[in-house]
Amino acid sequence: MSDKRCSRCCMLFPEEELLLTENTGEWVCPDCSGLLDDEDLGCRYVEEG
Repeated sequence: MSDKRCSRCCMLFPEEELLLTENTGEWVCPDCSGLLDDEDLGCRYVEEG
């Protein structure tokens, strides 16, 4: 396994964790990818309905 740097934050990550952006072709980490920006990652259980 090899490590690569995120092209935005420059931190090292295992190569399989990085994501290739479609528009720029850059390898970015999940945090810099923006894919989880609108996700609620809190631990609160909310029962609706």
